[in-house]
Order: sequence, then C-alpha cells, then structure tokens
Amino acid sequence: SAWQRSSSNVTSTFAILPSASLMPPLALISAAAARIAASEFTPNERTGPVLAPKPAILITRCCDEAGAAATVYAADIGAVGIAGLTTQSAGTFSVKGSGAGLAGTVDQLRYLYQGLVGDGSISARIMTHGGAVAASIAGVMVRETLAPGSKFGAVVHHAGGGKKNVSAIRRTSTGGSTSMTSATSLTPPGCWVRIVRTGGTLTLQRSVDGISWSTIMNVTISMPTNVTMGILVSSGSDTVLDTDTFASVIANS
Repeated sequence: SAWQRSSSNVTSTFAILPSASLMPPLALISAAAARIAASEFTPNERTGPVLAPKPAILITRCCDEAGAAATVYAADIGAVGIAGLTTQSAGTFSVKGSGAGLAGTVDQLRYLYQGLVGDGSISARIMTHGGAVAASIAGVMVRETLAPGSKFGAVVHHAGGGKKNVSAIRRTSTGGSTSMTSATSLTPPGCWVRIVRTGGTLTLQRSVDGISWSTIMNVTISMPTNVTMGILVSSGSDTVLDTDTFASVIANS
C-alpha cells in the first residue's frame, strides 16, 4: 500500500493514479484499477480539500469501505527556489523539496497532505534523510492553510550539518515567528514521527519503533475545524533540492 487511512477501525489504502487519469476530487474510483508500481506527477490546476492560496498537485486518491472519497495532494509552500517533486513505489514516498523550511515568519518547503476535519493524527517513518544543509528538515505537520505564514505544528528530523535530533516546531499565530523544542536524537530508518490533534491541542511525538511513542510537547493552537495534515521536506536552501524517503505513512481521522 502507498498511504493508509484509518476511520472507525477501518483501514483504507491510497493508490497512485497517473497524471493523465486525474478526476474531480469527489469522484469515486476502484483502487484495483489504480495499482501502479511507481508514478511521477507534474503541476496542474487542481486544488486541495481546504481553501488554498495557490494550486496544489493531486497525486493519490482513495475510496474507503463506506464509499467516501479521500484525496491526497502535494504542493510547494512559499517561494521555494527549486520546485519539489513526489514519487511513490511499493509504499515508500520519495519527496524532493527545497526552501528555507519552518523558520521565521514565512515557510518554504514541499508538503504532501490531505484534509483533516476535527480530531485525528498523522504519522510516518523517515527512512532516509541526507540533507547537506544545517537547516534541512523532514517530518510530519498539521497546518491551517497552504499560506507561507500559516499556523502549524510539526515534528521534524534534522539531518544537515551533522545534526540528528528530532524537534517540535510550531507557529501559534498567523504570520508570527516559529518556536522549536528539541528532543532525543534518532537516526533513520529508526525514526518515526507523529502528531495527534485533539480539539485545539496538538501532541507532538517521536518513536524509535513506531509502537512506543514519547511526547516531545503538547501545544495549543487555535485553528478551524478543517485543516491539513501530511509529510514535509525542506532542504534548508533555495539552491539545493533534498530527496528524502518516508514509509508507513498513516493518517487517522
């Protein structure tokens, strides 16, 4: 499977569609007809499930057993120097991203995401992260909008400059500065990250095995019921494109 989604104890599998087969966001499809070993996508004018200030890239689609459609998108957040790219093969996502990351009052990164309504969680295993720039990050995020100055909470792994720590980063006011709390070092592929949203609280977590989770911090961020959640990559530079890989990406809602 490429990306799993759990709802009411039922797990659904996201399947990659070729770009030529994109359909309206609420259309239902057969997962069996969408099994492709590896696919690459280029930008189009599709937009995500939450009102967004710029186009996103529709990359995967799923129908769960209840018949409800769920869609995953990808987008470059902010004025990145090099456009990002996402591919998938055998359940592993390869995400290429540039930009300064989650720092200051505006963000620059590659974001693979879906909508979240109310409570839920997003978790992923970071398989590789080989950033050469000190500010390089890869991880998971819950984000209010696709605007560069949006509120968010994220758990990321730092690779560049010899750093191997996992950090919780957040922006609690639109257009405000970010704050970071560091945690114990983890080294991919033994690096799982997770965010759990309960009401207005985000629980930011890390794990060495994806089973036992340690909470880095809890943070209260005032956001609407409808937000986004997903995985992110930033090289830490507008002139460098990082390629990082993720597996076991699970969205619960």
